[in-house]
Amino acid sequence: MSDQFAAERAVVLDPSADLADRVAALVQLSALNAERAIQVAISVTENCDESPSVLAAMGEEIARISSKTRWLTEFEVRNMRDVAFDAYCEHLK
Repeated sequence: MSDQFAAERAVVLDPSADLADRVAALVQLSALNAERAIQVAISVTENCDESPSVLAAMGEEIARISSKTRWLTEFEVRNMRDVAFDAYCEHLK
């Protein structure tokens, strides 16, 4: 894992970081490695302590990234919180 990827990943996973910073870091991750960025974002959406706005933003970004690379599997979306999954689906419409 590159230093830049590790730094951006840390921001995405940091619940104390601003939402805009987390989303920007996820965009940077997707430019470095879309597949791994999807996995990092999915791990955020599985966290029940995240706010609805974070879940929705991550769901939308997952949709944006995956629409350019590949569809998510049933296993990947199974544990996403409803807010994230709804945002994911809405973005794909």
